[in-house]
Amino acid sequence: PDELGHDGDFEGKKAFIEKLDAKIAPLLELDFNKNCLIVTADHSTPVRVRDHTADPVPVVIVHEDVRKDEVKTFSEFEAYKGGLCRIKGIDLLNIALDLLNISEKFGA
Repeated sequence: PDELGHDGDFEGKKAFIEKLDAKIAPLLELDFNKNCLIVTADHSTPVRVRDHTADPVPVVIVHEDVRKDEVKTFSEFEAYKGGLCRIKGIDLLNIALDLLNISEKFGA
């Protein structure tokens, strides 16, 4: 959807995200005691701006042991309210490895 954001194509970006949602949906049937699903992006490209911004990038982590916050919508605006605050990509990998008991405890 990055190019659609640059083009200012709201309907195109919405349709692309809906197609992505449909592809990801079957993954929600996994056993999240044994698996971890992380969905995010590398940067925000809002349609109204048509360029990359410093807005927080939404992140969702699905696993039995993840502490839940109050965010209910996957969006840049809601990311401001999330429990992860701003996080680096390498930290996401460490969190996933920790949840799967593959590495040392993250932050310990």
